[in-house]
Amino acid sequence: MAEAGPSRKRARTDEEPSIPDSSPTLSGASDTIPIPKKHESLWFEDGNVVLVASGTLAFKIYRGVLIRSSEVFRDMFAIPQPEFMETMDGCPLINVHDSALDLGHLLSALFERGYFDVTRCTIEILASILRLATKYSIDDLREEALTELGKCFPSNLASWDSAKTKRVRLIREPAAAVTVVNLAVDLSLEKHILHLALYECCQLPVRELLDGYRRSDGTAEKLDWTIMVLCIQGKETLTTSYYPFATNWMRTRRSECGNSHCLKLAKSFSQSFGVVPVPSARVLQGNALGEEYRAQLRSYCSSCRLLLLEDFLFHRGHAFRNLTEGSAFTFN
Repeated sequence: MAEAGPSRKRARTDEEPSIPDSSPTLSGASDTIPIPKKHESLWFEDGNVVLVASGTLAFKIYRGVLIRSSEVFRDMFAIPQPEFMETMDGCPLINVHDSALDLGHLLSALFERGYFDVTRCTIEILASILRLATKYSIDDLREEALTELGKCFPSNLASWDSAKTKRVRLIREPAAAVTVVNLAVDLSLEKHILHLALYECCQLPVRELLDGYRRSDGTAEKLDWTIMVLCIQGKETLTTSYYPFATNWMRTRRSECGNSHCLKLAKSFSQSFGVVPVPSARVLQGNALGEEYRAQLRSYCSSCRLLLLEDFLFHRGHAFRNLTEGSAFTFN
């Protein structure tokens, strides 16, 4: 999954310190940092290395597990270290420029059996693991997270429909789609994942879109302003493209039907249907029709119902293809 979207740094959370994103380095004895808090569960008394996330939270873990799991840590530990270096609890101390929340999720996946279960985890856990497993070259965790994300945001409509329960379970809160957008941009994931995540963001009220997704540590993950504008413009594009279909769908006279009742219905809709009966930007309304459409369809004869349903499914498939190909979101 390597098609790039727009290149940018991840939008920082509103309470996250601005620290450059870099590989871990062993801190020298002359460095001075505030004493970090010990992590409650990832502090092993017989551990032999301490990782400190953004100077705030410390994890006493096992160097051997890091070497076995991560190519980046393996290469780093292979470099001869200075004679004098900072320690904590008798172990070498390594400062990493990752959020404490993200690093906690990654290390929990490495050291706690069953922690990273893709069938039950939240988007927060998956995003933290995918982001840092990519950074530290932990291939098995990265592939597992990436595969699950791809299942929730697939490139074909039938899979999109069948993955709805899985997607709702992963996302849980609608605003969490912001996290998926940021992942897709930061990690240059396949474009259809980015476009579908932006589509989900288009369903959010403007206030929720601006506020972003509140993570478990209280920080809010938000869209970069450029992506925010793109999302708002995309919502307008989706609305404009969907409105003609939504308002004209059942007005069309069916030449195959000579039933006067159906002709009267079509004429009636032509005169009275002035609003979109489903959310205007939701061009991928579920394959089960909304109740507003169901009620109207039941009024037609079986032949017209079949033709109208075929029209609906054709439009929906066309809309999905356009959406995944990026017609609603134009990147400069």
